[in-house]
Amino acid sequence: MNNSTDWLPITSAPKDGSPILLCVGNIVGSGRWRAGYQLVGYPLGFYFDGGSLPSAATHWMPLPKSYKQIEEKK
Repeated sequence: MNNSTDWLPITSAPKDGSPILLCVGNIVGSGRWRAGYQLVGYPLGFYFDGGSLPSAATHWMPLPKSYKQIEEKK
């Protein structure tokens, strides 16, 4: 996954279910690709965590490292 701190086009986002940050206009939140939802009548797409409809996300970026990950590197 990209370690950039810049927003990337949604077309380059991972479609493996990895948690990422999604951006729609000025709204930012964690989310992921949900491919399996098509089987129960939901469209394929990127969903905000806790959401039931696909987002219209235009950009994404990797989640920042957790405090624990930073401390383990010291």
